[in-house]
Amino acid sequence: MDRVLPGKIEAVLLYDEMVPFQPEDLLPVLNNALARINLPPAFQRIVVEQPPGYLHYSGAGLTVQITQSPDPKAPEGFGGAVASGFTQIVFKEAREVVASHRQHVFISIVAGVPLPDHPLLDEIGYEAETLEAWQFDLALQMMKDLTCAYYSRVPPRAIHWVQSDQMVDAQRFGALAMDENDLSLFVHPGVTWSGKMVGDSQALGFRTYGAQNFIGKEIIFDETHVNFAFCYLRTLMFIAMARTSGTITPHGNTFGTDETEFIRVRHEPDPAGRDPQGIIRLTLERSDAHDFRIDGDSQAEEDDASGFDLNDPVQRAMYERVKQVKAQQDAAPAEGRKTFGKRTSGPSLH
Repeated sequence: MDRVLPGKIEAVLLYDEMVPFQPEDLLPVLNNALARINLPPAFQRIVVEQPPGYLHYSGAGLTVQITQSPDPKAPEGFGGAVASGFTQIVFKEAREVVASHRQHVFISIVAGVPLPDHPLLDEIGYEAETLEAWQFDLALQMMKDLTCAYYSRVPPRAIHWVQSDQMVDAQRFGALAMDENDLSLFVHPGVTWSGKMVGDSQALGFRTYGAQNFIGKEIIFDETHVNFAFCYLRTLMFIAMARTSGTITPHGNTFGTDETEFIRVRHEPDPAGRDPQGIIRLTLERSDAHDFRIDGDSQAEEDDASGFDLNDPVQRAMYERVKQVKAQQDAAPAEGRKTFGKRTSGPSLH
């Protein structure tokens, strides 16, 4: 299971009025994160000429930079998170908070030593270091601990968790910080809706942002009118199972909490063409708790496979190619199709 890892972890805390830390205050937070994975204290303060409120630390192959600013953060970097359909469900005030906050804290944890932007670096093809798996896990925990430290002084109005590009209000962050096993801070479901209705209910799906950091691929959950929260929680369960076992459920298999629940797993090329490693597609086929069932083991696949002998390797390959083309067509922009959320790869949003 090859994880796709970034070179940095970032978060922005939005305030009306913050209470800044002094440089020595946060060293125990960083070194306690090392102690939890049985590493000796290694972080130390780096003294550099910067405006007041700037904190700089280095240790364990990581650099931590914190800007405690008396000014608001420019709104451009929040665009995808604020526009997300998920944000509009769980944090309707996000846009107003971004527009009206007065101060902010920007925290960045990067692999190695960050270099300033310079045309020469682009010219020679320099690429920033990528976090190793253990560093990524450590950096996530450190970011959570640092955010909790600020939260404990004065809860921010909102937090932009950049790794998953989602806006989180203070109350939700406080709840998530209490549960070390909750992955929802790290996996953002970008809501999709093709316009399909089942009775009075929208059939919603989503594409994750952040799952590839844990299991190597993003996940598309096919649209269904069954409770959105249920589908999201089952997706988090799927990621947790893969992390625990070190393997991902194979193509064509199903998972669920018991014999009354079946979610089909398919490994496919990315229909949007974003991720060369492909995606994992999850399709809810049965949930007795929601009085939902697709007839047969996989009626959707049987319908799509009409005219193909799936036991014949050549015809199976032809069928997979037809399905891939259809998925690409379905993913193309079209009137009536709505996709929310934004990928956060490459340069920093902020």
